[in-house]
Amino acid sequence: MRSLKTTFQDINADARDGFYRIVTYLLYLICRIFFRVKIFGREKSLSWRRQHHLPFVAVARHKSHWDIPSLAVAFGSSLKNRLKYVAKNSLKVFLQLIPFSNHFVIYINRDNPKKSDIEKTIKTLKDGNNIAIFPEGTTVPENKKFFGGIILIIEKVEQMIDQKIPIFPLNIKTKGPYGKPRGKWWRYLIRQVKIELRIGGPIFLQDLEKAVNGKVSKKQRRNTMVEELLRKVDQI
Repeated sequence: MRSLKTTFQDINADARDGFYRIVTYLLYLICRIFFRVKIFGREKSLSWRRQHHLPFVAVARHKSHWDIPSLAVAFGSSLKNRLKYVAKNSLKVFLQLIPFSNHFVIYINRDNPKKSDIEKTIKTLKDGNNIAIFPEGTTVPENKKFFGGIILIIEKVEQMIDQKIPIFPLNIKTKGPYGKPRGKWWRYLIRQVKIELRIGGPIFLQDLEKAVNGKVSKKQRRNTMVEELLRKVDQI
């Protein structure tokens, strides 16, 4: 006979699943109405999961707060494509107001990641969950810096499971005043903004390693690899 604890766990899991599906669908409707969003390449990550039964890392450039819902919309609500987001600690106060947010968000100190932050993210990926990261860390151009931790995280997981973990890049291609239109929110209402969400094919650490020239420090190596990754994002 099933225990009461197991029953509650199943109910909670079903509730989280339903919540994620509903929110993703609502975000798609919003993006469809205001941005005439078009999605390309979703089948690439789905096909990877079906064939290899392994998680992946989703990445995109960070230009606007709209990037976060755009990631969810691009990859969809399927269990195979579902994402857990790596977010900075300052967003915790707001995001905790959203039901089940702790199940879908990993909070870290972007400026000075703690060992426990990295270990938590590694465990999430190792346990088979897809994670989403914005390697630039912020939407503010003058504050952008590469988050080399993404390379470390993938390296550690690959060592643990002895399998390659792919990165699926998302290029958020926009036309119009995407982001913060400085008070001109009416531009969304008259549909002046268009978005194409383009998911590229899998990228592996070995592909990024080719951009590293000569003997450099671990930090420089990871930063160079992230820079190369973002260059590939722009090419999709």
